[in-house]
Amino acid sequence: MDEIMIGIDFMKIGWVVAVPLIVTCIITYALNCKISEFTFALMKAFFYGMLEFYMWKYVCKKGITEIGVVTAFTSIFCGLECGDNIVKVICMIIEYFKKWAKIIKNK
Repeated sequence: MDEIMIGIDFMKIGWVVAVPLIVTCIITYALNCKISEFTFALMKAFFYGMLEFYMWKYVCKKGITEIGVVTAFTSIFCGLECGDNIVKVICMIIEYFKKWAKIIKNK
């Protein structure tokens, strides 16, 4: 993985995306709405999944049989985070439909 070089400006993308989402999350929690939490979890699942997929494709394409410890743990962490965020998204959708069904039932 150390052969891949990307300009340092690429790292700014994380902050450009994260800061507005954090501000939106704080405002949304103040208004007791969880749409930003859903969006943030969905984006994290996508990006962690893409990173894991890219790392796997790179290792397979190069025919690498051994990888560094940092790369291995990064890969494992990305897979776990992707899965965790997918579960969060699914649970939020289920929770929304349960609340919606309860409202309809009470009418």
